[in-house]
Amino acid sequence: MSVESKISQLFDREYVLFTANGTTAIYLALKANEINNKKIILPVNICFVVVAAVYWSGNSPYFVDINEKAQIDYTILETLSDNEISAIIPAHMYGNTANMHQVLDIAKKKNWFVIEDACQALGATIGNRPVGNWGNCSITSFGQGKIVDFNMGGVLACDSRDFYEQAKKINKTLPVVSKSTEKNYIEFNNKYFDMIDKMLMGQDVHHQGIMLLKKYKNANILRNPEESKFISYLMDGLNKLDRNLSTRQENHELYKKYLIHPDISVLTHNERATYWRQNILVKDNRDELLHELKEAKIKSSTYFPTISGFFEKSEVGYPKSDNFSNSVINLWPGVETDEKYITKTQKVIEDYYSAS
Repeated sequence: MSVESKISQLFDREYVLFTANGTTAIYLALKANEINNKKIILPVNICFVVVAAVYWSGNSPYFVDINEKAQIDYTILETLSDNEISAIIPAHMYGNTANMHQVLDIAKKKNWFVIEDACQALGATIGNRPVGNWGNCSITSFGQGKIVDFNMGGVLACDSRDFYEQAKKINKTLPVVSKSTEKNYIEFNNKYFDMIDKMLMGQDVHHQGIMLLKKYKNANILRNPEESKFISYLMDGLNKLDRNLSTRQENHELYKKYLIHPDISVLTHNERATYWRQNILVKDNRDELLHELKEAKIKSSTYFPTISGFFEKSEVGYPKSDNFSNSVINLWPGVETDEKYITKTQKVIEDYYSAS
């Protein structure tokens, strides 16, 4: 069985195109639907490369605030009347599931093309319908840190043969992944994380996102070589997905059991979602606690920040996203984590609050 066939079963989609990464899959989705010079709705806490794919396709982002579960706030969508909006990319952030029923209903009324971003929620379901089966098309990624992680690769999935054939045709025109493009991608990634560090330190970086994108399209929008050596390893990861997801759920239960403190909240995802990350919200001194966790070698992060700050200097702001990004710590719930590791995390947190 091929990767395409495996994802076709997982997403219950007719057609699946294997791509170099999730970024390229989004780029192909917009290009294949001939969306150009339009506004694309994104949750404002989205990963930077999703915004990058929108820009590289010849479009621009239209950022929308999030709800209390860090998903796109569908209640805002009803109020939008901008005729330049042509598509929406709802993402299942942190492995939790977005409100796809409501998003699709609104998108249908407003004639928006829907690209479902399942990069962080591989294997999740909404009711009995799998994540990856919603909208006009869907994408996922096997990039660094994803649920099935091979540091490269993605897919574009759909049910329209014409759309699939057009995406496939465009994909064949892209430059091939090479040692040169990999080197440029590492450089791009380093500059991106440096930009995030500056933002988290309070520096104004609103002009730097566009500058970065102008230089590094060819390090990101690519196609795989005809014979990709890692396919068999990727298939092994996909075949082990159910156990991977069970481990993440079990570790979530352990986080809930051990991380009990009045100054933190352990967030629970929707039923039948998955846990790409375990979010905890910290009332005060989040950055100091994060420092203590990192010093103790506990894998932790504050992603994703309110991404609009890389591209615009808004006076309005995005209060829910700002609040979430200023209080969240993400912990790792996957196979790298076990009960001993989680009790160590608990001790670091307890020691921090006892000392402070």
